[in-house]
Amino acid sequence: MRRIVSSFLILFLVITMTACGNKEAEESQVFKKEKDNLSLENVIELSIKGNELSWKDFKIYDSTDIGSGLYIQHYDIDEKYYLLIGGGSIDEKPMYIRLVKANNSDDYIDIRTDDIDEFISE
Repeated sequence: MRRIVSSFLILFLVITMTACGNKEAEESQVFKKEKDNLSLENVIELSIKGNELSWKDFKIYDSTDIGSGLYIQHYDIDEKYYLLIGGGSIDEKPMYIRLVKANNSDDYIDIRTDDIDEFISE
């Protein structure tokens, strides 16, 4: 009887350890996956959501954290534009989501409310 119980325990431990190993391997693959670069086309598609846009909508895109005291993410788009998302907490809606002209950081629009086509045609 002891052999059966011992064998069962060993089998249980082997199965448990194998399952944990696979989960850890899967999780490490998720963190190693490269993120996509944000394109102007992506920005235009995302802008359709308007005020429903959130931090999560940009999670799959490569960004740089440039905030100090606030959460601010910088997304390179191309040589003409970049996107800034800023706010007090990633658990709340962003305070702004700005498409910015790379040659003039004072020239920007909020993609949730302003006309992107008009902005890029200027």
